[in-house]
Parts: sequence; structure tokens; C-alpha cells
Amino acid sequence: MGRTALFMIIVFNITFMFMGFQLSTAASSAYEKYCGYADIEQASLALESASNIAINNALMCAPCTADTFLASNASFGKATFTIKMHPMVTSAGAQDGDSIIITGTYPLTGSIASSLTCTTGVRVKGNSFAQYVFYSQSEKDGNGNPINWTTGDTCRGRYHTQDNITTNGKAVFMGKVTMKGTINSSGTAPVFYQTPTHADVSIPQSFTDLNTLANNGGRVVTTLNTYVQFNADGTVTVRTGSNGWTENRSQMNGNPNNTIPMCTTYASITALASSGVFLVQDAELHIKGTLSAPLGSFANITLGCVDKVKGSGLSNVYIDDNLTYQYPPPTVRTPNPVPHTANTMLGIVASNNILVSQYQNHNTDTKTQVELKNVTINASIFSQTDGFGAENYDGRGNDGKLTVVGGIQQATRQPVGQGSGSNIKGFLKDYDYDNNLNTQSPNGYPKTAFVVLDWVDQMNIPASFYY
Repeated sequence: MGRTALFMIIVFNITFMFMGFQLSTAASSAYEKYCGYADIEQASLALESASNIAINNALMCAPCTADTFLASNASFGKATFTIKMHPMVTSAGAQDGDSIIITGTYPLTGSIASSLTCTTGVRVKGNSFAQYVFYSQSEKDGNGNPINWTTGDTCRGRYHTQDNITTNGKAVFMGKVTMKGTINSSGTAPVFYQTPTHADVSIPQSFTDLNTLANNGGRVVTTLNTYVQFNADGTVTVRTGSNGWTENRSQMNGNPNNTIPMCTTYASITALASSGVFLVQDAELHIKGTLSAPLGSFANITLGCVDKVKGSGLSNVYIDDNLTYQYPPPTVRTPNPVPHTANTMLGIVASNNILVSQYQNHNTDTKTQVELKNVTINASIFSQTDGFGAENYDGRGNDGKLTVVGGIQQATRQPVGQGSGSNIKGFLKDYDYDNNLNTQSPNGYPKTAFVVLDWVDQMNIPASFYY
């Protein structure tokens, strides 16, 4: 073998050795990259699991007013993550629901992906129950019999029930209808403007937002029957005590149980409760009047009537006469009222019943009683354990139409009338939706479970990972 041939063999051996080393290094690097990708996938799935758990756990947390850490430096496999909840704020600066932000940084020990960072952001919101013109957990009366929608009944706006929908005649449903049960119809078929669909929406078991606002800038009255009258000039008259609407300023005195004299008039709802929540505990709340505010301004108040101990049944609401807004809100029936305004919003939240009184001012004097007829209520109404109905619905006369502009959400649907055609006791129903409730809700109003508004995964992979 010549020197040239030997030299060529040596060169080829060195070349192949170098190529083999390079191929081995590339293979090793590819394997490391594969392991790194697997680690990234494991960490990403771990963080997404944490996100789902955080959304569910957040339902058991009080609404946050500042950043709240639900978990910090928690480990799952090779991933280390932090779960943080912070309030979602509207463009106007008001808190509106809650947002949950889940962030994760992955120091993947022994992994080529150890310098990688990833963030998952989940924005969720509890929708206000004020979105419903009508909501019920149960559609049965106290004897377990289904309450019918009948000819002459009209429901304008969104309607949901956790029960069956029962109709006996040509009731009209103009908005979106959802239900957990089925539709049971007799007589003339009902009219649905949209095809009903199935959904499951549970009623909340606490009044966290309401209590927070009542005790921070609001007002709380305990164990005293309270009478609230909205006056057309924007003032609010509040009376407490046993004599109800007959209290007058000459009877004013201090009361050691609360900050409300027996009778006083506040210059505005803000003067009454700056947070927009007025709360009565363990007593009756009576309401009537006209809620007003100058055009161009906004008045938003929620009147609450709740049991301090859930289930005590001490707190009920009576609507003792018409309860209206000075300027009509935009509705399904009248989307552009004149003047067109969105300046007033009233919420009524109760542990137990909310009833339209049989007699004006809930008058017990049989010689001067005037039965309430053709009553109009502008409000969003929520009952946690009972419902909205008419007092002595089956023993009163034919009282015309009960018009509600806003919404009714309740655990158990209560009757407002009985009979059909010309044989009516109590009221026929005409429920219309306040379109302002599409974008706003009364202060402290109960919310549904969180729904996910958007979900964003963002991964920061350094350039060194690829080389």
C-alpha cells in the first residue's frame, strides 16, 4: 500500500470519526430537545389543570378588592405555578365581577427548558341575576302544584327555570327561554319567539357583595320594621317603628339599635347610603314611591331585607303601592322612551318573600282600606329562599295587571293571581325587561356562577432553546 493511499485512509477515518461525533451530538441534542418539549407539555397541562381548579375554588372565596394569592410556588410535577385572583375593573373604574389570573414559571430542574416561562391568563365573571326578566328554582305552589302561565300573560326578556315550564293557554314569551326541566302545555299552545333550550343555573346561597357594600358606605337597620318612600324630588323618606307610614317628624327620636331616627328624609339616595346599599335585617321592609334623579345623573340603589341567621324567616318585603322610575327605562317593548335615559336603577334583594300588598300602604284599618289595582313596579327583584307574589292572591278581587319592568329572580315562584278569562282573582302578569340591565346591575346584586370570558396562554421560549 502506497503512502498516498495510507494518507487517504487516515483522512477518511478522521472525517468519519468527526461526522460520527457530530451526528451523535445532534442526536443527543435532538433527544434533549424532545425531553424539553415533553417537560413543557407536562408543565403546560399542569398549569391548565391549576387554572380550572382555581376557577372552581374562586366561587368559595369572598369577592376580592385587591390581589389575592390562592396558591404561591405550588409544585405539580416539574412545574411551579402561582394562582392569583384580582378584581376586574370597568373602564369607568368600578369593580365588576372578579378576574382570575393564573401565572406559572417553570424552573424545570435538569431540563433543557429550565429557562422557559409561561403565563396562562383566565378572565372570568359572575353574571348578575339581573340579566333575567324572570328566573325560578321551582315553579310549584306551596301544595306542590305547578303554577301556570296562561292566556294574557306576557314575558318580555330572558327567562330561566330550574323546573318545568307549565302553560295553560296562550302565554307569550318574547325573549330567550332556558330551563332545566321540560315544557308541559295544555289548552292553546304558548308562543315562544325563540326556541327554548336547556341550561342549569343555581341560585346563590350567600349575599357576600350585598353585605360588604352595606357595611362599607351603606346603611344597616336591625330588627326594626322599615318603610322606604322614594319621593319625586329625588329625596328618600325612611321611617322605622310599628306605626309604619303614619310616622311623622314630630315623633323623631334616637334609636340605640341603628343609625335611623323614627322618621327622616334624606336629600338623595347617596345621602342615604353612599355605597348604594340599604340593608334591613330580621324585620319587614316596606317600599313605595318614585325613584328619581336629574337627567344626566345616575341613581343606583339596592334595598336588602335579609335574615341574620339563614332560614329564620324573619325578613320579608312588602311593596305597598306603585314603585316606579321618574323617567322610563329602555325596554323590550319601548326601546327608545322619551326622554331616553338610563339614570335610575333599583334592586330589591330578600332572604324570603317579596309581596305586592293587598291594600295600599299595607293598611290594616278595614274602614279605610283601598285594594291595590294595576300595579307597576320598576326594579330588579331577587328572593333567595321564597319568591315574588301577591299577598292573598286568591282572596283579593280582580286587580287588573301587574306590570314589572326590570326582572324577577326567585327560589320558588309565587302566584300573583288565580283563574283565567273573566274569572280572575289577583293580577294578570306583564313582565318587561329593563335593557339597562344588559350592561349594568344594581349595587351588590347576586351573581351567577363564574363564566369564562377569555383564556390566553403565552409562552416565552428563549432563543438558546433552539441551539
